[in-house]
Amino acid sequence: MIPRMQACATLRRPVFTMCAVLILLCGAGRADAERVADPDAIGALIHALDGPEAAEFPLVYRAEGGFIQFLAAPPQARFTAPSNTAKAVKTPETVAQEFLNHHRDAFGLPAEGVELRLNRVVTREAGAFVRLDQYYSGLPVLGGQVIVYLDEALNVLNVNADVLRDTAALEKTYDALTPVLTAVQAVDQAIAHNALVLETEPERFSSAGDPEQVIFEPKLLSMAGSTCLAWKVRLNDSKSMEDMAVLIHAGDGSMLLRFAEQAAARRREIYDTEQEPDLVNAKMVRKEGDPPVHEEDYPNAAYINTAYDYFGDCYDFYMNYHGRDSYDNAGSIIRAYVNYPMLNAYWDNQQHIMVIGNLFLSDDVLAHEFTHGVTKIDSDLIYYSYAGAITEMYSDLGGEFVDLTNGRGDDSPEMRWYLGEDMEFKLSDIRGLDTDEEEGGEDDGENLPQNKEEVPGIRYMKDPTVFEEPDRLGSPFLWNPFSYSDLGGVHSNCGVGNKLIYLLTDGDTFNNQSVKGMGIPKVADLFYAARPMLSPTADYFELYHALLAASVLLNFTAEERANIIAGARAVEIEPPDVQVASIQGLRNFRALPTSNTSGNPVIGLKWKNPSIAASVPIPEDAVQITLYRSVTDFPTGPGDGLLLPMEKSEEAYLDTEVQAGTTYYYTLVVQVPSLYEEKAHAKALAGNSGMNVYTEVFGKDLYLGANPFDLSYSQFMFRPVLPPPPGGDDPYLGAMDFSDYEVTRVRGVYELPVQRNEAGGAYDLTNRDNDVFVLPLGDRVFPFFGKAYNELYVSANGYVLLADAAALAGGTEEMLYAILDTPSLAAHFALPRIAALFTDLAPHIGGAVWAKVLPDRIVITYENVAVKPGTDEFLANPSRVTAQIELFDSGHIRITYLDVAVGSGIVGLSDGRGVPEEPSIVYGNILDGFNWADFSGLRDAAVRMSLNPVEAQVVPAGGEVSFTITAEVPAAMPGMPVLFAVWDGSGPVPFADYGNGSGRFYWKTAYEDAGTYTARVFAELGGQRLFQDVRLVVGREFNVSPSARNLRLSTNMTGEDPAVNRSVAVGTPLTAYYEYYHPYAEQVPLLYGPGASMLYWFRNGQLLSAFTNIMHVPASVVNADDVWYFMVKPASIGGLTGTPVLSPVITVLGVPIVEQVVPGQGLTIGGDRVTIQGRRFSNVLSVTFDGVPATGIQSAGSTELSVITPIHAAGPVTVAVETPGGIGRLVDAFTYVGDQDEPKDEDEVVKEGSLFGCGPREKRFASLWYDLMPAALVAFILAGRRLLRRNPSH
Repeated sequence: MIPRMQACATLRRPVFTMCAVLILLCGAGRADAERVADPDAIGALIHALDGPEAAEFPLVYRAEGGFIQFLAAPPQARFTAPSNTAKAVKTPETVAQEFLNHHRDAFGLPAEGVELRLNRVVTREAGAFVRLDQYYSGLPVLGGQVIVYLDEALNVLNVNADVLRDTAALEKTYDALTPVLTAVQAVDQAIAHNALVLETEPERFSSAGDPEQVIFEPKLLSMAGSTCLAWKVRLNDSKSMEDMAVLIHAGDGSMLLRFAEQAAARRREIYDTEQEPDLVNAKMVRKEGDPPVHEEDYPNAAYINTAYDYFGDCYDFYMNYHGRDSYDNAGSIIRAYVNYPMLNAYWDNQQHIMVIGNLFLSDDVLAHEFTHGVTKIDSDLIYYSYAGAITEMYSDLGGEFVDLTNGRGDDSPEMRWYLGEDMEFKLSDIRGLDTDEEEGGEDDGENLPQNKEEVPGIRYMKDPTVFEEPDRLGSPFLWNPFSYSDLGGVHSNCGVGNKLIYLLTDGDTFNNQSVKGMGIPKVADLFYAARPMLSPTADYFELYHALLAASVLLNFTAEERANIIAGARAVEIEPPDVQVASIQGLRNFRALPTSNTSGNPVIGLKWKNPSIAASVPIPEDAVQITLYRSVTDFPTGPGDGLLLPMEKSEEAYLDTEVQAGTTYYYTLVVQVPSLYEEKAHAKALAGNSGMNVYTEVFGKDLYLGANPFDLSYSQFMFRPVLPPPPGGDDPYLGAMDFSDYEVTRVRGVYELPVQRNEAGGAYDLTNRDNDVFVLPLGDRVFPFFGKAYNELYVSANGYVLLADAAALAGGTEEMLYAILDTPSLAAHFALPRIAALFTDLAPHIGGAVWAKVLPDRIVITYENVAVKPGTDEFLANPSRVTAQIELFDSGHIRITYLDVAVGSGIVGLSDGRGVPEEPSIVYGNILDGFNWADFSGLRDAAVRMSLNPVEAQVVPAGGEVSFTITAEVPAAMPGMPVLFAVWDGSGPVPFADYGNGSGRFYWKTAYEDAGTYTARVFAELGGQRLFQDVRLVVGREFNVSPSARNLRLSTNMTGEDPAVNRSVAVGTPLTAYYEYYHPYAEQVPLLYGPGASMLYWFRNGQLLSAFTNIMHVPASVVNADDVWYFMVKPASIGGLTGTPVLSPVITVLGVPIVEQVVPGQGLTIGGDRVTIQGRRFSNVLSVTFDGVPATGIQSAGSTELSVITPIHAAGPVTVAVETPGGIGRLVDAFTYVGDQDEPKDEDEVVKEGSLFGCGPREKRFASLWYDLMPAALVAFILAGRRLLRRNPSH
């Protein structure tokens, strides 16, 4: 897994906290203010929290009245459900119901008339979501639902209860749940209201099914009004392909809601929207086989024909390269909308359509969006975090490969690998750096345009950093994959994969790896074969495995497979714990200046050779390890470096041919010819007496023995004194080592430099043991050992990491625990680290870990934090630690200690290259070179010149950028330093050397100067040279926040009003729209233009993180009884954020389901009362038997009703139940029989003997008469005979 995806739960807590904030923002005003929660009930719920490491409060959102609406357990904790011994087998549903019943008062669930019915259980690998729909008196509450998430052990992890809490309005009168309007009247009212809204004739509408009775609670939709009974009526529109649903008040007939029920029908041709946002009424202008259209017929003919041709290019590429018939491999023709009023293009995965703004119409952009359709068919990649970045990477691959193979546009070497270079719309260069400062391939960007306004396209796959996108996993441009910004950086972190595609296709040397070009056909086949192997949550490590597996399926040679590994290493996606045939890279390469026993200067080099897995079929003599040396810059090979003699199996080299005072640059190359190559770099100044390692171990340590902590009331300043690079920044800055820092100590410090309440408040980072808090730096960076970092990992155990600990952990809990929580040199040097005191602290016992952001630095403070006691120590009075770390923008580091009572720990810096190893263990005739720091013995004054730290300069456009920088010169250094500067702004650098060891930078900015710049100031004195970079940010009125306007929640239905609350049918896709606004967006787009604004979707009040920043919700996830809305938090490019804004609310309705009719047969003459069983029978409008209406409808809840059967001919019939949610049918549900074949249903017939033994008779008059007829006939005959006897004459 990718490092941050493998982070422990504590690393994800800040993101989870953000979710809590969002929920707090969205939930206001939803609960009832009249009812008040019972504090004892709330307390009982909170005390249900259980877990061995539950050291923090649960996440709780309390709605108005104090009721719990959202509840979540903290990491490694859970809520226990009450035990019910009566139930032998527990299920997720029963546990959820038990938990809610036990705590119903805390959640505000009314005791009378309210029930929760199971909607569904969604099983996940680690647990299950139980969704329970709310009913009141057998009627569904529109939008009322409770979601309970349980782990595998059926412990409750979180609950979201967005429900009807106040039923007073439904209990005021005895007939509050008896509709005044009949179903027929409700339909009439719905038609009338709908026609009035559309200003059309009512005759065009008709009922689309039986109306349904529902409980309507406006507060669930953030609407005003009282709870009431309503009819939900679905209407057909004879002039439209969409249905409309209307919610009618069951008492007064007023319209409560009106909403579209379903999406329009699909077509797959090219449509011209004519710059209108209405897709439904767009005009079809060209279909397959049609000739090109002409401008005299269509003003946008050029765009129409271009889109038509580009789609042909897409089809041809996938057919010619992969044998694929259209995006779905089923020959489907896509439907495209051109001339759409937007600066974008997108592919709709649900409707299989493409929407294109003309300014974005280019072959690669169109193919990019087309490939989204291909990826959707081939995989289920979730559009979030690294999985979303891989999705974007595949689309960039498809876009650029179509562009490079279709013979259209500008495919010159300068434009190759730009995505969107042929668009009419142009973006600006946002790097803020000169092109010669960019990290990348060997050309160092000399082919890139020099004018910031002339950068083509929207991405540059050859060098993603042009657009501030990462080109490797360790890049400072890598977005936090668990942030909410851009769905975890999907449009940024795709740069890692894009760089890999470029390297494998064209070949290049990057990040110490030489990758050979394999060409478009092979690379296209490779990634095409790997795509179906990816899981929905795939990351770059999984992509690595998929690519290797695909290369085997494609019969790639061993050389080609090794080339893939080299490319993966270049972009740093090879898993650290990989077990597949692979080569582990060079490690711990350092150059150490020392001397031999004769006193002559030497440089000892030590490293760890790469290890080659046994499964890799490489001959032993195939591996070549070469070492090159130069005195000018890092050599690239024999052409510019001296080859030093050494054996390939060696892991050390002693360079004796050196001269004191000369800096030597070394490049170590490991190579398997035609298979693999990697480079590492190190430098050393000959004649120096070793290298100071600014790390000290206190306590009992295997390396240093007993060393009690003795740094209390001391302060240490770590000054960067790195000389300027002789050439480019890369790889020079990356080879920065301990010798490029100088550290001094100040004794007798009894106050922290930065107080908690000074210059604005601070914020607490953590009060949990072993916690790591991710602290993003926004648009600022902190340079450390030559690399710029924009994120800090602050540990509760006294240190700051500059990289995710899980990157080395490889996803194993044991390794992660060892790195984070066990103080050791191995752990300390595993990652870049700044340790004030790496020990086992216990902030939950006492003290505070807090941070403060100042203009020139980030401050992290451990104030009076308790040291975790041992098992045999007294807990009530633990030892305490107070220490402060200041990280200056310039790279300076200051650590201050007050009272520190600790037995053991580690203090100092780590370069993350592994524990330093002495070359003297190999070469016995040289002195040890690593001088492990004794901080208590450090000098109070510096011996090397340094530049005082200067903060990043932030001014409004038109303001003055002015700073003075001073060289701190030791007293022993004679002379005055010379200061000068360079910058990436236009014109000469506005810097003046005062000649007294200081210089001033002054720049009067103009309105059009808005942007980010870098000024590099140099100082030279007595052979020492050093530099400092100062960031310059020119903006305008930073207190003006952006805003989100015109939020619309659309179903793309004709006639809908997306700006109002309404209801829709099940399976209706939803689309979010909003407008970004800032008053200076056009004048200063680099600062105030649309940035990483956040869009969050909520379903039933629950945040759906998987849909963050996705504008379209597919129909497949829009379920019955759902309540949907979204929230936008606007953000500018410059990092300004505005107030979150909520969208209108949509409620999803359901269709009734008929399951059976009891009894299942009856007389053709009708009149039998039968029971119909099923679901969603609330607010029944009508029941029909083969279209003939039944009478006497009586509801027995949402699952049962009874009716009197109508007259009908004999035979089986379909029974239909109509509600406002639709019509549910069951074929052959009831059978009519004739009178002669009366049914003998024992429930209706009483088995009694007739008067003359003629069989059973019914307890009905007709049946009794039938039994008496024979007796009457006999009596009549006997009477006749008697009369004849009395009258013999007759």
